[in-house]
Amino acid sequence: MRSSITEDTDTLFRAIGMVVVEFQRTERSLTEALGTLLKVKDEGGKNILFAALSFGQKVDLFAALHRQNQDHEKTRICEGACRYLKSAEEFRNTVVHSDYFAVSGKKTVRWAEKKVSIRGAKGVRVRKKLVDLSFIIKGANVMKSLWLEATSFDFLASYDHGLELKLKNGAERLKKKPIK
Repeated sequence: MRSSITEDTDTLFRAIGMVVVEFQRTERSLTEALGTLLKVKDEGGKNILFAALSFGQKVDLFAALHRQNQDHEKTRICEGACRYLKSAEEFRNTVVHSDYFAVSGKKTVRWAEKKVSIRGAKGVRVRKKLVDLSFIIKGANVMKSLWLEATSFDFLASYDHGLELKLKNGAERLKKKPIK
């Protein structure tokens, strides 16, 4: 049985909120990890890191600092973590920056999303599709389960093929089917 637009609205809003909160936890954890790597001891210094760098810059710095240790296996895990973190950012940006609107069908009203982008010489591109609520919820749950592993020294300290696969699968699960 098809849920009502009211139920879908509540689910959509909760799912978007979950994505925002889980991404924020990930970013805070990444900032804490950078603070440790850079030997920043006080909260004020960590707050500066949090505010001054974009998420992508934090991921790049995290990777660069890990690469310095010259340990191939640890570097592979870190690269997997960074791929996951970039996928998490892309997923969050897509969810948060989509334009959501109701679409009336013959018997139902559903949520749809629109993504508008400008790509230089290609001009404006508008893509629309029906919202897949389960995909957003699953993505938030992937973020909830992997944020700590992607940024924690306990997990990144030693090579673990299982963690490498888990991060790779997490990154793949966050890749959204393109909006057409």
